[in-house]
Amino acid sequence: MTISGIAFANGNWTSVGGAAVNIQHGAVTIEGCTFSSNQSAQGGAVQNGGTGTLILSEDTFAYNASSGQGGAVLSGSTSELVVTGTTFIGNYSALFGGAIWLNTGTILNSTFVSNEANASGSALYINRSATVTHNTLYANNGLGVACSNCTDASIQAAGVSGATSAVNNNIFDKNGGGGIYRAGKRAAF
Repeated sequence: MTISGIAFANGNWTSVGGAAVNIQHGAVTIEGCTFSSNQSAQGGAVQNGGTGTLILSEDTFAYNASSGQGGAVLSGSTSELVVTGTTFIGNYSALFGGAIWLNTGTILNSTFVSNEANASGSALYINRSATVTHNTLYANNGLGVACSNCTDASIQAAGVSGATSAVNNNIFDKNGGGGIYRAGKRAAF
């Protein structure tokens, strides 16, 4: 299924699941959409909680919030998240992942500005593994990228990698609290 060119604004869901889009199974592509001022308990605007693949392409997520994890997007369980050319501005999580909380996925050519997480990962919180390449992280409040439960990690060109993860050729600028946090067994710099 493809969702294209829609504006999702001011959604409010007090339970687990994105206030605008809640995906449990299957493959979904969201392209050219805007998500603004949505809030929920997990995945402020979008939650991919099942076994499918979610592709976000050329979208904008602005001022979404979560009282749990994933201020704009939460991709958990055994789902896969692919993000390309997407902008995340001013999203907030009371816990982890101001803009995105994910288990596994790929983040490419995207921009993260002024996102905040009270616990860790103001832009991204990677729970297992991800490839994060050619992104800009600017003025996020807290650790820019947090990688937890990764079995192995290396920092390359201002990036983090976990078991099968790599963060390469990214720009980290003026992030309060640092650009990278790595929890786990070992890291190579």
